[in-house]
Amino acid sequence: MGIADKKYSNVDKKTAEILEEAKLLLEEGGYEVSKPREKSIARELMNAAYGNTFKTMSKDPNLTVRKICLKAIEDKFFDTCLDTLIKGPKKRAAFDNESPKTWTEKTVTQDIKTKGHFKRFKLIEQYIKTDMNTTRILLDPDYRPHGDKVAIKKIK
Repeated sequence: MGIADKKYSNVDKKTAEILEEAKLLLEEGGYEVSKPREKSIARELMNAAYGNTFKTMSKDPNLTVRKICLKAIEDKFFDTCLDTLIKGPKKRAAFDNESPKTWTEKTVTQDIKTKGHFKRFKLIEQYIKTDMNTTRILLDPDYRPHGDKVAIKKIK
């Protein structure tokens, strides 16, 4: 079994040889062939942390996505998600940084106080692509959206 067989184990030997030749041609031209990235489960974990927090806060009438995210970043489940996603003590230390966050006059927000909370908030904000109405539709079984556009049909 040659090197080409080990690298491209999911294709036949002839295709593996073609791929190896193509890689060599690209490298001669000054191009670099990168490895395919593994699929990350970050989106699923962040949405799970968001949904878990929403379940505990769903009765609040003044609920916003930002309030849910701020509560979610302090949850133990979020720490478990970070342990799964962030490998290495130096990278993980940035999410636990307790030094105060410095703000300018233009970007001041009083609800995020530390650099670690800011980094956690930006991580969850990157993966949460929903608004409050969508959140309630997905996670609250008693919620029905307002408006005439929704028609509820009775099943016979």
